[in-house]
This record gives sequence, structure tokens and C-alpha cells, in this order.
Amino acid sequence: MGKNGLGFTLIELVIAITVAAVIAIIAIPKFFSYTSESYIAQAEGIAQNFEQSVRLTQYRWIANGNLQSGNDVQGFANDQLDVNLNGFPIGINKNNPMAQPNNIGRGKKGCNDLWNTLLIDPPSVSHKKKD
Repeated sequence: MGKNGLGFTLIELVIAITVAAVIAIIAIPKFFSYTSESYIAQAEGIAQNFEQSVRLTQYRWIANGNLQSGNDVQGFANDQLDVNLNGFPIGINKNNPMAQPNNIGRGKKGCNDLWNTLLIDPPSVSHKKKD
């Protein structure tokens, strides 16, 4: 019988599988490296957004001209941020007058409230400890 030319020989299949395996061995570690780098870049971006929001709060506090600690800075974050003597946000819905104008927030969830107020659509955070 004559040779039918409609297929691959065994050696061609072995070479193709070997080349695919070598490419996979090289590509998979790089893929995982890019994945972890993307998570780091995302976290850095969130940190920069948070820092920028803190600065904008302070700038709004300065622009308002009331350079003392106070409740509900007007014109930023739905007018609910409370600031300390330096204009840094320390929470939301603190008592007026503030009994402790240097403590962040009210109770355990003060930092969470501040995080959720300063960032638009922030990643979720929790103040609860894991069991």
C-alpha cells in the first residue's frame, strides 16, 4: 500500500508536544509573576487614592477657613467627615463637641467608616478578628 499523506508522523507529534511543554514551562511562572504583580499594583493604587482623599479633606478644611478640629467638613465626602486640629480626617459622626479629637472614629468600626467614606467603591475591610 502507498503512504497516505493525510496525517502527522509519530516523530512530528512528539516534537510538537515537546515544544508545547517547553513553552508552558517558560510561560506559567511568568504568568503567576504577572498575577502577583497586578495584585501589588492594585493595592498601591488603592493606597494612593486613600492618601489623595486625606489630602483633599485637609485642603477643603483649609479652604473653609475654620482651622480647628471640627465636625462635618463642608464641601467634601457628603459633609460628614470630622477632622482634628491639623485638618486630617478622624472619622464620621463623632459627637459635637468631640470629646477625643485625636482618636480615629467611634468605637471599633471607626477606621472602617473612614475607609468607606474617603474611597469611592472601596474594597471591603473588617474590624473583626478571625475566629
